[in-house]
Amino acid sequence: LVGVIGVVGFTFARYQSTATATPAPKVAKWQVKVGGVDISDGTTKTFTANIKWEDNPNISGNGQTVIAPGSKGEVSFDIDATGSQVAVKYQIKLDTSELTNHKQIKITKITATQNEEVTTINETEEFNGLINLEEVNNPVTIKVYIEWDPLINNENDTEMGANALPLSIGVSVTASQKINDTLAEAIIKNAKELGDREEGRTKLGDPETTPGETGSSSTERVLASTPDDYGTSYYFRGNVQDNFVNFAGKCWRIVRIQGDNSVKLILEDKNNLCENANGGQNTTVEGAGSQGGDNAFIGETNYGYKNGGVNSSMFDYTGSSNGAKNMIDSWLNDTSNIPENDQSKLKTENWCLGNQTDWYDYSTGQPSTSYSSGVYSETYKRLKGLGNTQISVTLKCNGSHDEKVSDIGGLLTADEVTLAGYKAGIYVYSSYLYVYNYNWWLATPAYRYSSNDDAFYVCGAGIVNYYVNSTYAVRPAVVLQSGVEITEGDGTQENPYTV
Repeated sequence: LVGVIGVVGFTFARYQSTATATPAPKVAKWQVKVGGVDISDGTTKTFTANIKWEDNPNISGNGQTVIAPGSKGEVSFDIDATGSQVAVKYQIKLDTSELTNHKQIKITKITATQNEEVTTINETEEFNGLINLEEVNNPVTIKVYIEWDPLINNENDTEMGANALPLSIGVSVTASQKINDTLAEAIIKNAKELGDREEGRTKLGDPETTPGETGSSSTERVLASTPDDYGTSYYFRGNVQDNFVNFAGKCWRIVRIQGDNSVKLILEDKNNLCENANGGQNTTVEGAGSQGGDNAFIGETNYGYKNGGVNSSMFDYTGSSNGAKNMIDSWLNDTSNIPENDQSKLKTENWCLGNQTDWYDYSTGQPSTSYSSGVYSETYKRLKGLGNTQISVTLKCNGSHDEKVSDIGGLLTADEVTLAGYKAGIYVYSSYLYVYNYNWWLATPAYRYSSNDDAFYVCGAGIVNYYVNSTYAVRPAVVLQSGVEITEGDGTQENPYTV
C-alpha cells in the first residue's frame, strides 16, 4: 500500500538582518528541507512515500505486505531547517479524500517530534508549527498514524482484503521566515520579563487566590497555568491590565493561551480599537431588549437549546435558530465585522458544552435522575461543592460524557470565567472580564428541572444560572491560530498587541 505525499515548494522573501556598523548588512542564511529535498530555491518538489505497516503475526502475506482489520501503519517526513539563521513557521495541509470511501481506514493521530519532545496535533486536516531560532538544527519529524478499524464491519473489508487499493494521503507544506513573536510567545515573554519589573504588569506564576474557592483580589494580576485538552494552558486571572489585543479593527481581551499555542480571545469593544475602548459601555446594542447593551456584546437572545425546547436530549446553544450560537455565527461570518484576511487567522475550535449526561442531587451531591425535583450538572457540582464535594476547576473537556461543538466562535465556559477571577454564587468586581450591570451567557449547563433548563451566565459581577429561554447578552469568543504573529504592542490598553 503506497501513500503519495505531495510537497509544495516555497518561495521566500530574503531576510536582511539589521546592522549598525559601517559594513553592508549581510543576508541571513535561509534553508529548509522537507523529506530530505532541498526546497530553498523555491522550486516545487514532490515525492512518493511508502506507508510503513506494522508486522502482524496473525496475518500472512507470503512475503508481501498484507493488511487487514486491525492493521496499523504510519507515514512520516522531516522538516529540516539545519543551518538556517532564521526561525521557521510552517503550515501543513492533509488531503484525505481517498480515505473517505474507506471509512474503516482512518488517521488516528498526528505527532510532531523535535529534540525528543513529542507534541500531539489534534487537527487532522490543517495545522501550524514553529521552529524557533535556537532549535533550527533539530529537525521536526511529522508522523501520521493510520489504522484499519476492526470495529467497523463494512462490505468494503472484503474488497480491500482481496485487492491492493492504492490509497494515498496528499500533503502540502508551506513555510515562511518567522521574524516577529507569535501572540503566545509575546504574552509569556512579557509576563516573565516585565511582570516583576513594571508596576501593573501581569506576572507569570501561581494564582494569589485559589480559583473556585474565592474570587480574585483587586491586586491580583497573574498568568497561571493548568492542563487543557491540548497540553498546558496559560490563563489570565484577576485585575489584569495588559491582555488587550487589536484584531479585525476591534478590541479583544486575551483569556488564555491553549495547550497548542492558539490563543482564545473574548470581545471587549466591537466598535473601537483598544486605545479608544472604555470598557465597552458607551453604545446600545442594535435591537437590544430591556437590559440595554454595550460594545462588549453583539446582541441579546436566548441561550438556545436543541430541538427547540427544554429537557431536550442535551444543552446546546447551537441548537436554536435564534439562539446565542446563531448570533455569533452571523456576526463572525459577516466580513464587515471580521474581514476575510482576519477570518483566515481564526482556528476552528472544539468549544466545550460540558458534561451532558451526569446529574446530581443538590443536598447530597450524589447522582440523581429526579428531574421533577431538579438536578444539577457536573460543573455545578464541582464549582459549588455540592454535598461537600471538593471544589475544583478544569479546562479539560475530553471525558466520555463531555459534549463539544466545532466552529470558529463560541461562548466561554463557567470554568474559564472562574479561572479569570469569578466565583459561582458570589460577587467579584476584580476580574478583567467584569462589565458593569450586564448579564451574558456562558456555554455551560447548570440545572435541569421538569419544566425548565438552566444554563450558567455572568450576572454583572457573579456567576449564576437561569432559564435557557431567557434573554441575555451574547459576548463572542474566538481562537487565533498558533502561528499568528504580533506586529506591535505590549498588551496594555495604550499599546495593545496588534495581530
